[in-house]
Amino acid sequence: MWEIFNGFNESLTERQLPKTIPRQLIVPYKKLASSQASKLDVGDLLKELRRADGFFKNRYVDTLLFLDEFQLKDAHEKQIFFTKLKDDLEIFPSNIAKYRILPKVIHSYEYGDAGSFVLVPLFQLGHLLDEEEYQRRVVPCLCKLFSSPDRVTRVKLLEHIDEIAPHLTPQIVNEKIYGLVFRVFFVSFWIDLFYQKM
Repeated sequence: MWEIFNGFNESLTERQLPKTIPRQLIVPYKKLASSQASKLDVGDLLKELRRADGFFKNRYVDTLLFLDEFQLKDAHEKQIFFTKLKDDLEIFPSNIAKYRILPKVIHSYEYGDAGSFVLVPLFQLGHLLDEEEYQRRVVPCLCKLFSSPDRVTRVKLLEHIDEIAPHLTPQIVNEKIYGLVFRVFFVSFWIDLFYQKM
């Protein structure tokens, strides 16, 4: 902890309280620097730092912990997470967003129950990718999204078509998207018509 806030100093033999340490870390630092540090339970220290006013109780850490425990969360928790995520993405470095958050967003749609809630974060994260990565990682997911029977998903896709269109080649549109969109809208039209007649 000393080196993080004060830099490395080989000649230093006794750790003193750093001048630049955050307020929430002063008590834990003193515990670690004390002669009783060998008896200190790391789990208890981490719990203390995760308390409401603790150093590790923030949106950044909360989001990363949620991602680590993602498979254990229910559908409602995932929906809330993705709804809040769109507002939290700006706090993450691009590498964390691209390689930690984006795979979970894509995985959530493909295998999960997050529904249309993943779309806004997916579009936001797509801006971080170069064209090759976008084609490899996002376009296959978009093709699957266009086949979704969920109307909210289809509407959100159409609302963001100006962001999606530059990344879709005519071949992908003709072979993978147009037929799906036509089929889904055609079936929806007949289902709506059927229920109106009843």
